[in-house]
Amino acid sequence: MRQQQGKFILCDVPEFASWLETSPFSRVIQLVQCHHTFVPSYQNFHQANHFDLLGAMERAHLERGFSEIAQNLTTFPDGTVAVCRSIDTVPAGIKGANRNGICVENVGNFDGLDSMTPQHRDCIIQVFALLCKRFNLSPDSNSCVYHHWYDLNTGVRTNGTGTTKTCPGTAFFSGNTVAAAEANFIPLIKQQLASCASPSDRQTPAQQAEVLYTAEVGVDTLNVRAQPATTAMVSKQLSRGVDVSVYEDRDGWSAIDPSKASWVDNHFLIRNSGTAKAAAQYAVRVTVSVLNVRSLPSLSGIVRNTLNMGAPLYVYQEQNGWSRIDPADSLWVNSSYLARTDGVPV
Repeated sequence: MRQQQGKFILCDVPEFASWLETSPFSRVIQLVQCHHTFVPSYQNFHQANHFDLLGAMERAHLERGFSEIAQNLTTFPDGTVAVCRSIDTVPAGIKGANRNGICVENVGNFDGLDSMTPQHRDCIIQVFALLCKRFNLSPDSNSCVYHHWYDLNTGVRTNGTGTTKTCPGTAFFSGNTVAAAEANFIPLIKQQLASCASPSDRQTPAQQAEVLYTAEVGVDTLNVRAQPATTAMVSKQLSRGVDVSVYEDRDGWSAIDPSKASWVDNHFLIRNSGTAKAAAQYAVRVTVSVLNVRSLPSLSGIVRNTLNMGAPLYVYQEQNGWSRIDPADSLWVNSSYLARTDGVPV
């Protein structure tokens, strides 16, 4: 039954499973968000108007200032699921949980208006199980989260206190609390995962590949290429703020997939704090009155700090005339304004 209108892809669960398994993704995923649409509700669904509802939701989201439809996926009362915003694009689902999240909207008002159909119930469980499997997430209340658990103003997870929405609904799988999810929703995801497990689900060498570090895309649009060269074919593009895993660095390029040829120019990556730390190579001092510290090894990097004449530093990496001055964070200065000193790296 797979159908497509523009970017929207509508499929049944087996077709979605195949699409999910065969599609390459670059974004680091750590959780799956659970929502209900509230509007549209079941009363607005007429069996054959999936694309009409998706278009209406996108128009509403554009009016609110979003760049496109907010959610990555949408499930419907008839048990179908639609791919909406690209998985490699950060959603606009939960303040504080978007950067490494996938947003799943479930059509319906589960604050007591709609009674979930059996087809919809099974679809939601299977979609969450498939996402956990695809992105190596252990189903629990940290990886499968409800909008209700986050404060709308601060984006801090409060588990339902403060200023919150009821989403995904007070009657969603018997409640919207953490306790309700742990008792009535997450066990069903675990059961679904166990029921479809097979020897082929064991991690491949590619899935076991070591992540050197994670990094954030630091430009509006970053090309992903088939080879580490500017002449190589562009397979897709990533937007500013997307987190990627880096598996190999080679001559100014980073491989962001352990098995498929996916390379990006690492001049435009901002290494995340807390990832693999480099060893200091040598000590330096600043030789100009004011030296900008940038987020990237180029003039396109954001100025994150300034240093004064004589400031002592250690250099951890050199790249095309730039020096990284932090063992983990992406902090770069122009090497022309540094002078080596006799300090011993520690």
